[in-house]
Order: sequence, then structure tokens, then C-alpha cells
Amino acid sequence: MAGTSLLALLDDIASVLDDVALMTKVVVNKRETFFGKTFLTDTRDL
Repeated sequence: MAGTSLLALLDDIASVLDDVALMTKVVVNKRETFFGKTFLTDTRDL
């Protein structure tokens, strides 16, 4: 029983880490897109 709950706990931790990695990747992509558009807008104003 203890082994099963330990494996379930490790599985939950792995799921949370996967979710965090995915959310971080999405935020980084959105930030790069935002700053990329801002940079392109600024260079056109020159």
C-alpha cells in the first residue's frame, strides 16, 4: 500500500512539473512575440 501511494505521489509531482514546463513555454513564446512586434514597430518608426 505504501509503495502504491508513493508511486501515485511521484506521478502527481511529474504531472505538475509537466504542466509548469508547458505554461512556461507558452509564456515565453507570447513574450517573444510581443517584444518582437514591439521591436518591429519601433524599427519602422525610424
